Amino acid sequence: MQQGKPELAAQAIALELVRQPILITSPVWQIGPLAAIADEIIEQTLKTYDQLETVAQDDTALSSNNLQNRGALHCWLGDITQAESDWASTATPLGSALLQLSQSADSASLREIVEALPETSAKYVLLAWLEPTERWTSLNKAWANSIKTEDLSTLNRTEPPENLFESMIRAMSATDSFREWFRMINLSWQPRSQRSGFGVLSRHVDGPTPSDFLPQIENIVASQLFTDIYINAPYMFDLDRNLYALKQNLLGGISKN
Repeated sequence: MQQGKPELAAQAIALELVRQPILITSPVWQIGPLAAIADEIIEQTLKTYDQLETVAQDDTALSSNNLQNRGALHCWLGDITQAESDWASTATPLGSALLQLSQSADSASLREIVEALPETSAKYVLLAWLEPTERWTSLNKAWANSIKTEDLSTLNRTEPPENLFESMIRAMSATDSFREWFRMINLSWQPRSQRSGFGVLSRHVDGPTPSDFLPQIENIVASQLFTDIYINAPYMFDLDRNLYALKQNLLGGISKN
């Protein structure tokens, strides 16, 4: 971006979004200098999924990763037809519920579908949307389900931000579309990651674990309560191998320019 090469910047960001797909939900793409290339970033991300899909035909895990995450991106963008096409083979219960929510106005049948979902945060967010009188209770259950003791990144987020539920409920009441509510920029936060292992490595034997990394700008609903819609594997050999090749091609293009 600083070198005046927005297309190459979009390609570089797209590779990171394919590796960490939930980052596409961050409000950072709607503000500041990145907003100017947001459409190009999305276009390049979809192109990258297409490139990966051409080499994933004999790799079920890589193909499932591509289709699930590309479908989630289409769903985020509001392209329900493409999301349904991508998810036709992955067919997760949550994905099916989101598609139904986007296409149907029958709240009774939708509630039956959502009630049958596994016990996840997303289930209770959807129930909060469908049942206005139960929103506070459902959002509390959603937050409780988002705390995973085996995931160190969630342990410093055991309590929701002050007035979060009030803000979420007010926004639900003022919005007709679940997708519009889901994407609202004012439902964001800026948590800081803690330095795991800091006490052992630095002889920091007392006091809180430092949280001095730069803040992350996140859509709080997507990043904390709706992570199940994405596959975000810590390591996937075939995905990383193919992304490495694409990164090398990109670096070659940058050096020529």
